[in-house]
Amino acid sequence: MSSSYLFKVPFACPSQFPIFTRSIISVVFFGSDYYSLPHLRALEEHQSQHKDIQLLFVVTTSDKTPVGYHCIQNKIDHVIWPRTLTNNSIIINAVSQRIDKLQSINSLDKPEKLLGVIVSFGRFLPSSLLSLFNHGCFNIHPSLLPRWKGSNPLLYTLLTNDKVTGITLFRLNPMHTTFDSGSVLYQKSIRLPCNKNTMLTPNQLATYLMPHSINAMFEVILYPNLPHLVGVDQSVISAKFQLPISYARKPQPYMGLINWQEQSAEDIIRYWHAFQGTCVNLYTELCLLNTVQEEKENNSLVANFRLSECPLLVPHIGRASNNNNGQNNAEVADIYCPNYGSKIMDYLNEASILLHQPYPSSLPPGSIVYLRSQKDKKHHLIPYAFIACKPNNSSPIIKQNNSVSWLAVKSFLVKWPNSSTNSRHLTAIDLYNGYFLKYIHLLPSASSTLKVSVVNEERNSRQFGVRYFGEFWSNSSSTSSILSGNNNDNTLIKPWNELTPTILPSDLQSSSDMSIVV
Repeated sequence: MSSSYLFKVPFACPSQFPIFTRSIISVVFFGSDYYSLPHLRALEEHQSQHKDIQLLFVVTTSDKTPVGYHCIQNKIDHVIWPRTLTNNSIIINAVSQRIDKLQSINSLDKPEKLLGVIVSFGRFLPSSLLSLFNHGCFNIHPSLLPRWKGSNPLLYTLLTNDKVTGITLFRLNPMHTTFDSGSVLYQKSIRLPCNKNTMLTPNQLATYLMPHSINAMFEVILYPNLPHLVGVDQSVISAKFQLPISYARKPQPYMGLINWQEQSAEDIIRYWHAFQGTCVNLYTELCLLNTVQEEKENNSLVANFRLSECPLLVPHIGRASNNNNGQNNAEVADIYCPNYGSKIMDYLNEASILLHQPYPSSLPPGSIVYLRSQKDKKHHLIPYAFIACKPNNSSPIIKQNNSVSWLAVKSFLVKWPNSSTNSRHLTAIDLYNGYFLKYIHLLPSASSTLKVSVVNEERNSRQFGVRYFGEFWSNSSSTSSILSGNNNDNTLIKPWNELTPTILPSDLQSSSDMSIVV
């Protein structure tokens, strides 16, 4: 197979090629997605202002990636390494020929400093390709390696609720056969932005880390003794800083199954934001009776309920008083407390008062509750389905009372069992009027599992518009598959909150005896 199709800028025009000089570092950039593109732009900007770095060409996986599109728009010489290409020798020959062609055009020997820079590329570079770069190759990874090895470190940083992440640059070793396993040349821990009103998406976290990542790239590229540095082995970092080894594998659709028993309302909202831009959608399941015939046969079926918009957190009634008292307790300060706007907050504040009475707050996780407004003279239905969740770990108030947390859901995409049609969009009010009122007599009652005093509260609560409509299923495998399926021992991966000492190229030695200045 010819490799000529891989070249997106033909060899026929010598003026398009950079000129090798022995005083500069010649860079081949490997990248594909939105995270790698700003690094490429930074190299271009640096090249236009300085003479110490020169970008030779770019290797990307497709013209449709952000990096590929940028190269086309700006007429940057680039090579395509398709994800469907199984024969690595083709791309190796393509890159090698491109380097040789640049040399022959400029009538120069092999450049003294030929460096490969890899940022979120998504392909494993074989040893035969790495050997082309006499100045070595290094990868920029947005995590504190060896934590969150793999292609989705930003996603897992958010899923696990890490408070500290970082930037790691490591050298690619031709002897290694796994991703993200090289010796570390640079590492800096970074505390995530603290904003109790919002939760981050992976794109927002990437934007926050970008300046640190670009700065780290130049810190390593411009270090004078880069090829001879002895990096720090990741096992040494793991042992020295008690940084656990974990893996950020590709997200799968099943990861969106909500476990009401193991996930708090804050957890579910954090998952919603973390999964933005992935194939994962948050969903739950409900045992129901869909037709009159099924009602007669008492044959229950399971419907899939996907959250069609971001759920809302029902505040705990004790939070406002703590804030008003001017307390500076760190635990209270860290509580997620979003501001949804005055009308929505009026709904949620009233719901908070009703839901944290003894009866609703004693319902099991997964319970579905509807509320009628007590402020409105007509007692209109509040337009949300309220779902009980595991208590919020971040709230000392809720932990002390051991009461459930509550999530407000405005709409669902419902997939009825045995239905050949696509999911149907239903608001919480549609679901209330179209299903729950019709089949209320067939839904299970929580009274049998509650104390007598709470059952009496249930009767009283109905007078105040509190209606219970059964429970969504809780699947015990959902949380564990996300946060413990990465480790061989299946232990739950805990959030990482500690700042680790920075590792700089100047801290490393060129000999086999390596030390870290901390």
